[in-house]
Amino acid sequence: MPIVCLVIVLLSSFARINLGVHYPSDCLAGLIQGIIVCVIGTGVWRADILGCSSCHDSKCYASDDEHALTPHQMGHANWYLFGAIIIVSMVVTALAQIKPMEWWTKCDRVLGTLLPPMLFQLFFLCPEASGGYSLSAPGIPQWPSFVLGGGVSVIAMLLGLKFERRFPFVAFLVIYVALSCTLIFWRLYWRHI
Repeated sequence: MPIVCLVIVLLSSFARINLGVHYPSDCLAGLIQGIIVCVIGTGVWRADILGCSSCHDSKCYASDDEHALTPHQMGHANWYLFGAIIIVSMVVTALAQIKPMEWWTKCDRVLGTLLPPMLFQLFFLCPEASGGYSLSAPGIPQWPSFVLGGGVSVIAMLLGLKFERRFPFVAFLVIYVALSCTLIFWRLYWRHI
């Protein structure tokens, strides 16, 4: 599989250079950035984030129904952690967009897409941070779940693209809020409808 990915990266880089839309240094920088993101992403996926068990081994789910977070038991969740994660998300995005740095023009869309799952995992799937309470293990998703997720993602991205040039932080907020609310709604309420 890594060989297939490498071939795709090399072919797309060649195409971008051949079309004249990127310099070779752009493609090399993109390759390095992609490797860094993959290494960090894999490390975060495997690591215990803030002392929380990773979900790749199913240790993040509630051990029994008594400790399962439901819409009626949200008082057991760690709301201070929720607020702290949102503040850190906003600060990181703002720092990436301020004029002296402005190091990544697509950070509003990328961070708006990547940070909601981290918020969701740390807030809803971290029994260590909320007194042993966490969401129960998910069932097998039905096709409406995929339609909901895909539809909201497309709509959020289109709205984000509308604001990206003039108001990149607004684009981030639109995507971040839409995807966070969708994750929360889907996991807490969709199953109970």
